[in-house]
Amino acid sequence: MLIETGPIRPPSEGESLLLRVTRNCPWNKCKFCYGSPYARRKFEIRSIEEVKREIDLIKSELGNKVKAVFLQDADSLIMPSHKLLEILRYLRQALPNVERITSYARVKSIFLKSEEELAELRKAGLSRLHVGMESGDDEVLRYMDKGITSGEIVSACKKVKEAGIELSLYVMPGLGGKKWSKNHAKNSARVLNEIQPDFIRLRPLVPRVGTPLYKEWREGRFELLSPHEILKELKIMVNNLNANTRLCFDHMRNPSYLKNGFYIPLFSPDYNGYKLPEEKSKVLKLIEEGLKIEESLYMSVEEIIETEKEFYRVR
Repeated sequence: MLIETGPIRPPSEGESLLLRVTRNCPWNKCKFCYGSPYARRKFEIRSIEEVKREIDLIKSELGNKVKAVFLQDADSLIMPSHKLLEILRYLRQALPNVERITSYARVKSIFLKSEEELAELRKAGLSRLHVGMESGDDEVLRYMDKGITSGEIVSACKKVKEAGIELSLYVMPGLGGKKWSKNHAKNSARVLNEIQPDFIRLRPLVPRVGTPLYKEWREGRFELLSPHEILKELKIMVNNLNANTRLCFDHMRNPSYLKNGFYIPLFSPDYNGYKLPEEKSKVLKLIEEGLKIEESLYMSVEEIIETEKEFYRVR
């Protein structure tokens, strides 16, 4: 079946059908990413006709087997609402057994949508948004060229929740480096408490080859946290979290340590994570146990970079 797909999707969408409605990232400026999953290619919104043809092909090949769909690439919500609504409605009509439609979205794009537009998108079937918050600290956000403020994050994400759309927020432990570690942890918790997202998904910082942040790190201008320092930062954030949410460690970047020749994840990588506040003490206990493990046994940043570099290239 020949349909166009983008290079990435959230791990939790591993069983979702991928439907590419935009190509690449409209921002491409974040120091830690720099559009690397999309090789910094030009952003484009695909035509409705093109997407509909692919939906028809999916219908003829898979029919009623499709239960979940993930809209690619980095920011489907940047599409004009009437176009996205047309795609959602056509998709639901063609594939009536679809129970869940999800997508990545940038805070700026959500911020520009009205409450009414978001409610219409939810009614048309958009059920979950995956949003890269990364940090709740304004100094870290500025330094990393995120192009957003913590206030905009809160406002945009509250609109998503009020529209009845599930919200997965991504946070990057270590993004503040040694300089801003405590502020990054505390302010991220503060913003998360204001938003009360359905999921918090942790993605510890690992510099990608070819990005501005990778260059700064190699030149000694940005100090990464050690494995134990990452855990200490997590401890601050989790201690300050007062949210009804699920805290998820569903990515290989999260702490894992060597045992009997294999790397063992410190936290469960389950997509539904740990339910907070009920399992907050369990997470904190795991952090304390992790701090007792010899630091040299943890998978190093260099090892993760080597694993990832074939997937993320800046051209």
